[in-house]
Amino acid sequence: MSTVFEFLLCQALHAELLTHTSSSEMPILAMAANPPAVQLLFNTKLATQYSRTSLDVKALPCVTRLCRGCRKEDDCTSETLCPDRPNCKGCELCVGRRMRCPTCRRHYCLRWVYETGSGRVSIGRDVREMRVLEAPAELDCLWRAGHGTGRNCVAVSYLGPAYCVRCLLPGRALGLSRSLPAVEPGSHTCGSIINHHQDRGGGGNCQLADVNTTFNVGHMRHLSFRLGDKDGNQVASFELRAGSMNVLVAADEDLHPRDYGGTVHQSSFFHGMTNELEGHEISTGYVVRSIAKAKEVDMATNYCILSQSEVLDLSQEPPNRYGVPTHMGPRLGASRDEFFDTARDLWRTHAKQWAELIQPLFEQAMASHEWSL
Repeated sequence: MSTVFEFLLCQALHAELLTHTSSSEMPILAMAANPPAVQLLFNTKLATQYSRTSLDVKALPCVTRLCRGCRKEDDCTSETLCPDRPNCKGCELCVGRRMRCPTCRRHYCLRWVYETGSGRVSIGRDVREMRVLEAPAELDCLWRAGHGTGRNCVAVSYLGPAYCVRCLLPGRALGLSRSLPAVEPGSHTCGSIINHHQDRGGGGNCQLADVNTTFNVGHMRHLSFRLGDKDGNQVASFELRAGSMNVLVAADEDLHPRDYGGTVHQSSFFHGMTNELEGHEISTGYVVRSIAKAKEVDMATNYCILSQSEVLDLSQEPPNRYGVPTHMGPRLGASRDEFFDTARDLWRTHAKQWAELIQPLFEQAMASHEWSL
């Protein structure tokens, strides 16, 4: 990151990010075929999405138009998102423009979104709570300053082991024995990590083949690369310190002949953050991406709007893929949406306690020299 000004802009967003993630509205996931549980229980990075909106679009008059939740299904599958341009699936001229549905009367707009499809499959996201916020002025300043042309920014925060929910809250109350992804003995970590992965995975999601730019604040974390997936060789590791900027090049995830140790392999790069932070440390990166997909978002809740068929699928889809978590007992729902509701209700009874326990840790992290100039 090139200036102190930019560091302050990112730092100003951080308290807002942690305030959101420590609330009872933290996302519910079902990673690695585990039963749904609050994201914290999987000890992965915490994420908040922001969508960039043109100031000119914000100034346009409100459009009256049926929202995705009220339109007929045929209109949803062949929908044109832009009110003024035929066959538009989202552009800088319509994303962010206020619309009003005459049926449900909610105000909504289009926003650039990431992980709407793959997120449901790979991390088991509750799609009813897919939250996309409008980018605040701080992030808009970064974009207008010329740092990337990305439309979407995901703020990712990694927490040290001192914030571990399993250590801070009663295990029996949370049913943690079945809520954590214990795929292998000893695989659980108390600090946030993310295993080696690819963002585009061969180009199969909404991210364009462009450069990702990440602005880093807070404590130092390690970004590592390796050739190949689980059995690949680690080829590089970088220290992401406060005020630094790093980029990921889309071509690195494509299969090419690559030389490693004098031997050429047909391979691609995977990246990850597999080293835990220390104690109460917090490290955040603001990942700016070029995105090709926009979805309708309720402006009051910031949740993506589901079509009628999507809502019906959730109410009819059985939760068998997750097994039967013993701690839910007779409260276990008969469908996917009831299963997620049970996990949400369970977390709401403990969220405030966890937030109170981590408050002094958070304040200690913010008082460190990594979070000050």
